[in-house]
Amino acid sequence: MRPFFLKESSKLGDRVLYSVDLNTSVNEGGLPQDSFKFTICANFLKLYLKKFPKSRFIILSHNGRPETGNAECISLLKHAEILSKHGLEVIFCNETPYGQRTIDMIKSLKSGQALLLENTRFNRKWELNRNFAEQQIHPITQLLVKYTDAFISDSYPLVHRESASGRAFFGLTPAYFGFYMQEEIIKTEKLFEDMKKAGKICFCIGGSKLKIKYNNKLLSSFPQMDLFTAGIPGQAAIIAKDKDLNEKNRELITSSKNVKNVEITKRLYAKFGEDRINHPIDFFLKHNDTIEYSKLDGLADKKGFIVDIGPQTVEKYTNSFNEGSINILAGPPGMGDKGFSYGTKGLIYGSKNLMIFGGHGSASLPTGWEWEELSKIVDHSVAGGAKLAHLSGYKLPIFEVVINNLLK
Repeated sequence: MRPFFLKESSKLGDRVLYSVDLNTSVNEGGLPQDSFKFTICANFLKLYLKKFPKSRFIILSHNGRPETGNAECISLLKHAEILSKHGLEVIFCNETPYGQRTIDMIKSLKSGQALLLENTRFNRKWELNRNFAEQQIHPITQLLVKYTDAFISDSYPLVHRESASGRAFFGLTPAYFGFYMQEEIIKTEKLFEDMKKAGKICFCIGGSKLKIKYNNKLLSSFPQMDLFTAGIPGQAAIIAKDKDLNEKNRELITSSKNVKNVEITKRLYAKFGEDRINHPIDFFLKHNDTIEYSKLDGLADKKGFIVDIGPQTVEKYTNSFNEGSINILAGPPGMGDKGFSYGTKGLIYGSKNLMIFGGHGSASLPTGWEWEELSKIVDHSVAGGAKLAHLSGYKLPIFEVVINNLLK
């Protein structure tokens, strides 16, 4: 096993920096939603506390993007409370940039405790600086290295990013890919090999963006793959095919924020043919406090915003999925963070075999005993873009740093 893969025999020391992805949906009240990301973080932290009882963990994570007006770029105060509900003793430091108070709290950490630092993206000149050499000499990196003894990265959902919190410490301190990172790497590599052998691949893309480089590469690499669109990409695919939505949704999809999805879909239609790219044929809409149903042909007269795909779309898509094919759902078909999960659950229950990618889509998944049963047959990864980038064969900045600096 490579030296940067964490093992039970690894020597971590007293204080360990721990990079993990807690980025989650934010409700209308501005509060983060509990999700599978918290479950993963809690489960692996408990494992590390058991395997390395002398070590105390300092958690690095983020929420949202720092662009002006992004409602999801919030403090991680409530994230600490959610982690505590998962059976951990987590304290929080809201200092930014990290300084003397952070140092004092790191020094005072007791055995069995974890310290969650403030949103790494609040320090955007550190976290979002793409230059690895500059990340390493940044005062934040130097401060954290000085007061900790090792670094573990379990932030697989960030491997396609240049985030400093996920990679700046490699080469400066004993640094490892954690047990969760290792699991995801193994699972993704196996899936890639299975996709090469598969007779059919059904790839359903929901959420808010149709990422051209991933979908173009996957459709090119796997001629047995068909694309099934939902969410914003589904509506964009309808307009790209010269069909129409109602006025409100047409304005949304052709706005400067979303119109790129239409342009991308037109390019995919032209390159791969319309028979390989499917779009929804019915919807649920919300108008004021009323939920309406409409087929695509009757949508023009409806007043509401589309919030989910309808039963005929679920039937059409699941009829294409079969037990022998590889079926993937990347991004929720509906607005799961607003409580609309019909499409997600319909695809889960209607499919013989389904893999789900993405963290924000977790809000649409069943919970409790229902998920415990479904998880036996549904493979779920909280990584979305990272998983697609890995499967597409793109270079992954966190992996590249390790390869270039530790494997020379």
